[in-house]
Amino acid sequence: MSTRLIIFISAVSKELRSARDLVASLHAIGLQCRAIIELNRLFVCSMAVVTRSILVFILTAGLVSCGPLKEDKRMEAIALLDQGKFVEAERIFRSEIAKAESSGSGEERETLLCRTLLAGSLSEQFKTSDAEAEYRAALMIMERVFDKEDPDVLLAYANLAQCLSDEGKHAEAIKILDRIEKGLKRVLGADHPALKACQELRANNESRLAKAAKTINELRSRLAVTEQKLGPDHPDALECRIKLAKELDWQHNMVEAEREFRLVLASRQRVQGMDHPDTFSSWDAVARTLNAQGKYAEEEQEYRTLLNVKERLRGMDDLAVFWTCYDLAKCLERQGKLKEALEFAERAEKGWMKLLGPKHSNSDAAHKISERIEAALNGQKASQAPKQPSQEAK
Repeated sequence: MSTRLIIFISAVSKELRSARDLVASLHAIGLQCRAIIELNRLFVCSMAVVTRSILVFILTAGLVSCGPLKEDKRMEAIALLDQGKFVEAERIFRSEIAKAESSGSGEERETLLCRTLLAGSLSEQFKTSDAEAEYRAALMIMERVFDKEDPDVLLAYANLAQCLSDEGKHAEAIKILDRIEKGLKRVLGADHPALKACQELRANNESRLAKAAKTINELRSRLAVTEQKLGPDHPDALECRIKLAKELDWQHNMVEAEREFRLVLASRQRVQGMDHPDTFSSWDAVARTLNAQGKYAEEEQEYRTLLNVKERLRGMDDLAVFWTCYDLAKCLERQGKLKEALEFAERAEKGWMKLLGPKHSNSDAAHKISERIEAALNGQKASQAPKQPSQEAK
């Protein structure tokens, strides 16, 4: 499990001699509820020291004693995190959050901290985009409900910065770390391990950003020289532009990545033809960059154009056609166009079932998205259905 900066417990615990010292230390810096949870976790997980960084922001609200808590589902999920069973932990966190929201306690501290734990479990499964979304959703509420320098808000932002760093969004991570540094210093102190961890993460991101900028400049220079000598459509020039586009994509510079992928697509259309697999691949890359920018309507248009080209050149029942049906279904689902999304998802499912068999991973993926969209569509219809007037009791 990777070390997460939010968690300062592992650093603190090296200097502590007992669980009593650990609880006292947490209590002394104003994290009483966290002290309670930490003591309870030591009982539940039978751990003498805390080494899992993901657990530092756990908090149970409304507790006033330092006795061990009851073993409930959330504690079970915490234990699963310690064991590296992130999928099982994710399932429990989602269930507990759903229960809290249905009972009207979705904005309570305990529930919001549970959401950050959910984000942490997603991050450990390398579902970084999903983790980022959960962190942002939790922080949107936390900023409204709590003080902006509340320790849990600051640490959740630190978590988000780590997540962004994992995604390669170094500039955005640095911006967040700059914003919370003064707050962490005031709330936790200048020598606190959490602040030092944030500063280390900032330096690491600055280093990566500088290295990435150097790589981009080198690729641009190489591309300019290659194009001048051999022409923009030469294989060597095209390969260099593809590397540049992928590097920009990796750095999440999606505007520039889109521009480069479009130039790659235009070159491949001229040289390799509209029907070449590499051309289709470049078209998909353009659509992905549009998706990453939130330009779903433009993404949809690219997939529709690509689908028309594939159907015209390959026929209606080609594997490549079903791939675009699948991608288009997901794009439409993101926009809430569920009815049309279901049509394309079912078309991909039936096509792959016929050509690849029911046990193929493509067939299974299309079946799952079809089920998900259909369930959402049924839920939408149920919510829009007029309520039947209740009959008066006779």
